[in-house]
Amino acid sequence: CLCFFFNDTATTEIYTLSLHDALPICWNGGGEPGLYENLCQSVTMKPFIDRGPSQSAREAMAEAGQSGGQEKFKLVVEAEAALSKAVGRGSVELVGSGGEAIEAVLSQVEGPVLLPDQGIWAGTPKTCKKLGTPFQYFKTTLGLIDPETLGGAIDAAAAKTVFITSLAGYMAEQDVKAVSEVCKSRGAVLVVDASPTIGGWKPGEYGRADIVLGSAREPKLLNLPGGGFITSDDQGFMELMRGVNHCTPDPVVCAGISGALRDAGDTFSGLIRVSDKLKSRLSAGVIHKDQRGVSVGVLCGGPKTLAKMARQMGLVTETGRSLLSTCPRYDRFLEPGVVVELKKLDPDFVSSVELEQISSVLSELGMSLSDYAEGQKSDE
Repeated sequence: CLCFFFNDTATTEIYTLSLHDALPICWNGGGEPGLYENLCQSVTMKPFIDRGPSQSAREAMAEAGQSGGQEKFKLVVEAEAALSKAVGRGSVELVGSGGEAIEAVLSQVEGPVLLPDQGIWAGTPKTCKKLGTPFQYFKTTLGLIDPETLGGAIDAAAAKTVFITSLAGYMAEQDVKAVSEVCKSRGAVLVVDASPTIGGWKPGEYGRADIVLGSAREPKLLNLPGGGFITSDDQGFMELMRGVNHCTPDPVVCAGISGALRDAGDTFSGLIRVSDKLKSRLSAGVIHKDQRGVSVGVLCGGPKTLAKMARQMGLVTETGRSLLSTCPRYDRFLEPGVVVELKKLDPDFVSSVELEQISSVLSELGMSLSDYAEGQKSDE
């Protein structure tokens, strides 16, 4: 058996238990010494810098806090204009959150609604159930949509609406233009959640999508305290949205939206850059390796144990948030693995040193857990 030493400021106890339940600080059962060495190094590993609102957003919100009544109305109008320009849609409705935007839209579209089988916000199917809106899932490749497969699913379900997100689980860009053509050819309404890409994509990348909505709240791309939006060229539908939306836009958040959109292109490009660099450092298990994304998914065994160990080794932000999400998870992918949530970080402060730390921890833990699992099998 193996003994694991736990990091406890009050006491240090030795337990004999399965790796699944352990949160090891020292490997005391033989094997490669690298795990022990890396765990010791975690004591001095600096936390990663959280990505806050962009500089333009912070400045705009600070100024908005001093604004009077007429100026506050102007801030709302400016935010609507900035969002309209960002997605290339003529009409905008501001709401309190992305969840409110999704609920408002799903309350008015016609079903059945088709949803990807993984890679979108987990609240979307829950909202369909809440509203009584009929929905079905269509097959993807770990969240990535094949337009031909989608076309067959629309035909089979006689679907009237398709709901997707611009990035599959934040890890891979969807070909929204191709998807929109498939939907148009079959008379299905396409709704795109643009939370991961708003301001980062050019308007044309949303293709002929009928409705583009999203969240401005952190840790989405705009990364603000709150806010959501619905956009479309369909004026009749947007009138319906105004009828069901009872939110009074916060002028300070509206100012933040305008400011964040000015910086969103650089932020998006920076997150893509660090994600690509991390992928190049990981030797195996990376999903959607050739696709652009703002987080990195890795297939692995024992993801919960790996994430706990990685946290102990220093893969956390300054505010104590873990860098890893564990899978299977509907809003990422439905296989055992982890997602390195690089979107939580400020890309300007993620150097090659930090990327090497992340890749080294993942590689070392992955190998050690794999070796342990093989040893367990041989002992049976």
